[in-house]
Amino acid sequence: MLITATDVISRSIKVYRENASLLLKYAGLILIPAVLIMLAGYSLGVFIVFTNSIFLGFGLYSLLVFLLSLVGFTISLSMIRVVAALYQNQPAPDLVPDLKSSLGLLLPAILVSILSGLAIVGGLILLIIPGIIFAVWFMFSLHALMLDNKHTVDALKYSKSLVKGRWGEVLWKIILPTLAFALIFAIIQWIFRMMLSIDEEMLKILTVKTGIYTVLTICVSALMTPITTAVPTILYVELKKTPVGTSDLEQVEDVEEVPEK
Repeated sequence: MLITATDVISRSIKVYRENASLLLKYAGLILIPAVLIMLAGYSLGVFIVFTNSIFLGFGLYSLLVFLLSLVGFTISLSMIRVVAALYQNQPAPDLVPDLKSSLGLLLPAILVSILSGLAIVGGLILLIIPGIIFAVWFMFSLHALMLDNKHTVDALKYSKSLVKGRWGEVLWKIILPTLAFALIFAIIQWIFRMMLSIDEEMLKILTVKTGIYTVLTICVSALMTPITTAVPTILYVELKKTPVGTSDLEQVEDVEEVPEK
């Protein structure tokens, strides 16, 4: 039987709590490109002045943001492996070697993301419901790549095979934890805004207060990354443990054999 949505939440918190020292290192690594992207956004005018061209300045800014996003994506890929190992009480891979290994899988991960993204967008264009169905089917594609070495279309097929027959159950067990942690994040944001006396209009203007608020928000987001990574990773591991039909087979085995007449 697949674990409940509350189990997903509690086990995600447990993995983070029991391995905080290691996972905080990954949170810190995620924070670096996130802060640099924020600073790049504030420095767009500097890029334009430096290049003396709006086109070149914006191009340089876009390239920098793209490269920093790839760095953050690579760290996130590595974190999937680490969380999966910790959840299964296995030794976590060494940080630097695993980051290098994840970097080697960056291109396949991008291809998998593009394929699943195209499928989801295509479904949304046709009708909203197919897009939602595809999103749940393929949400574990990157996990299939990182944890089971499934590439491109095979990753999508493997993800779909895990979800098949329990689509609604998987959707609920992703939505509830996601909403729970999103609510926590929103409350923390609200507290920061109250502390700094910032309203919606002030957020549109770059000031010292809004800058501090943005930095604090990015820090909290980075700190929550391990736990939001744990949610789908734990569910992926549990889906593999309980393939479709397992519960039915268990019920059959428990039934006493009826004597022949």
